[in-house]
Amino acid sequence: MERPAWILPSRSNLARYWKTIGRVALVVAAIVIPLVVENQYYVHLLIMVCINTVLAVTFVFMFRMGLINMSIAAFWGIGAYASALLLTKGGAPFWAALFLAALIAGITALVLGLLLVRVPGNCFVILSIVLGMIVVQVFGTFKFFGAHVGITKIPGPSPITIPLTRMVISFGTQRAYYYLVLLVVVVLMLVYAGLSNSSPGRAWRAMGLRSNLAETLGVATYKYRLLGFAIASATAGLMGSLYASYVTAIVPGSFDVFKTIYIQVYAIVGGLGSLILGPLIGSSLMTVLPEMMRSVEAAQPIFVGLILIGVILFFPGGILGLFKSRRSDPFAIRFAEATAKVRRAMMGRRTKVKS
Repeated sequence: MERPAWILPSRSNLARYWKTIGRVALVVAAIVIPLVVENQYYVHLLIMVCINTVLAVTFVFMFRMGLINMSIAAFWGIGAYASALLLTKGGAPFWAALFLAALIAGITALVLGLLLVRVPGNCFVILSIVLGMIVVQVFGTFKFFGAHVGITKIPGPSPITIPLTRMVISFGTQRAYYYLVLLVVVVLMLVYAGLSNSSPGRAWRAMGLRSNLAETLGVATYKYRLLGFAIASATAGLMGSLYASYVTAIVPGSFDVFKTIYIQVYAIVGGLGSLILGPLIGSSLMTVLPEMMRSVEAAQPIFVGLILIGVILFFPGGILGLFKSRRSDPFAIRFAEATAKVRRAMMGRRTKVKS
């Protein structure tokens, strides 16, 4: 007589249990750490880790559908500027500005994506880079956006009164704002996890593996790419609104193409094989380590570049790839094959030079 499954769980059930335990432990740690840490600078780093994690998730999200998006920082900036203008010039409440910033970024992506996503591959990469440059130039040129001075004195979220009680939740402290950002991040991660397991998620995965084959099987690749581009851009815009109210002042240079490159670094270092955990690991590492080198700020790009080169050459699956089997991860396989070609090309050059 066999034992019930709840007494002797299978290997897949055990893995699922451990994943659930790990996720719960991660959320508990994220809640408890700010209560233990007294230095507000560390709380600031946690806030930036949360923001960078979501931005890196949007990069991996689009990478999985076969698009390398170089305009993430631009839509992050669109959300930040939209929210800042609504708060400072429009007099809108924070919660309305938060929603409208995401909506404006998503609609902008939907309109621009009608052209951009028609040409996937290298053309999309180039066009998204150009789009990122144009957005920064627009912010830095027109006085309506504050030109190169930017926008200052951006108000934060207004207090919330819980219905049927006298309890008022204020976000005036850095710790309170961190919990607001953490709540938004958790909700977004649940949404992205649900999307990855939905019918569009299966279509996006098929497009990322073999776009032409997916199209022959009846997947409307253009429609799904456009939808994914709008979702990722709206998410970046939402985080831009939170960022603008947190720092209370924004300038165009904060949203240039180099920020998108850093977002790529977060995703690649953590591991492209995971939609959420890889970006979380990469953004945590690459947000904290450069901050430790703030005394030598000029060396930060060199330091980040060396880490990226080392990961690509020696750990093509990212940090998370060290703990996962590459055989079960087609995205890690594809990235590993690309980096293997780079290594072979470099070895070939060295051989020619020696001869």
